Amino acid sequence: TGSIGFSKYGEAFTFDYDLPNDTIYGETCAAIGLVFFAKRMLQIEPKSEYADVMERALYNGVISGMTLDGTRFFYVNPLEVVPEACEKDEAKSRVKVERQKWFGCACCPPNLARLMSSLPDYAYGKRGTELFVHLYLGGELVTDLAGMSVKLNVKTQYPWDGSVKMMINPAEEKEWTLALRVPGWCRNFELKCNGQEVPGQMVDGYYYITRTWKSGDELEYVMGMPVEMVKSNPRVRENLGKTALMRGPIVYCLEEADNGADLHRIRIGKKADYTIEYQPQMLDGIVTIQGKAKKLAQENWDCDTLYSFEKEEKYEEKELLWIPYYAWANRSAGELMVWIPKED
Repeated sequence: TGSIGFSKYGEAFTFDYDLPNDTIYGETCAAIGLVFFAKRMLQIEPKSEYADVMERALYNGVISGMTLDGTRFFYVNPLEVVPEACEKDEAKSRVKVERQKWFGCACCPPNLARLMSSLPDYAYGKRGTELFVHLYLGGELVTDLAGMSVKLNVKTQYPWDGSVKMMINPAEEKEWTLALRVPGWCRNFELKCNGQEVPGQMVDGYYYITRTWKSGDELEYVMGMPVEMVKSNPRVRENLGKTALMRGPIVYCLEEADNGADLHRIRIGKKADYTIEYQPQMLDGIVTIQGKAKKLAQENWDCDTLYSFEKEEKYEEKELLWIPYYAWANRSAGELMVWIPKED
């Protein structure tokens, strides 16, 4: 999700590949700081890997720190939550299951406000006669490029849809370069200008289009956006045998509100068919992911039996609903899980 800082002691890093899901500190401000850092790296050299980090943090680890109505905030952004553990386990007591109205050290709310209000500064970049598109946001850009005014009108439903339309209106017919970022998660894309394929050059994750642009030129850029199953490096102990779902730049999660309690008993297949659906009335409008899985049954275990040599594992079919991670805990306090165990 772009969250960084894994220990509450110093809000710091510990050792390599230490990525706990339930005790990660993942301070909202730290993710915002990562966005700041990625932007500065892009200013030094435009490489899409920096923009990928910036986008991942922005759409996941940053905006997860605030409720959808903008009135409550998370200081810590975990990837796995069991409310009872947060209440009774001192090691997890800093992890809240609901966003708070305010904090004694209230750095996260104003940092969120200033980042959101300056978002256009992160979406674009310039270098000589080159205009870079780092983030795909609907709106209008008016900028000066090598002494010439350029207007860019962008229409898109990104990140729910990988289609981006750009109307390009330069003040003069001159040759200059538009460099479009091809995200690291994007495996294929189509690009047309005025209905025709556009020749260009791929450099460091950006597709450079150099031509004499005319007012009214229309660019259609379509990025493939399937549901992807993400794996961790095997050195990450906490995620061995688990997977997470992403679609485009969005990290998804399971929440108790949709899938019931005891999320740890769920197992998903190595390959599964997923259905995506845009639900405009749910959580201010989101794309959900639905898919079938199995859940380990409790029926042949009684509360007094902790271990057994003879118990046969029984599973029940389960229909799961994934929501974007940033939107969790906007309805009720409950369990959360990003990394889900896979079937053997």
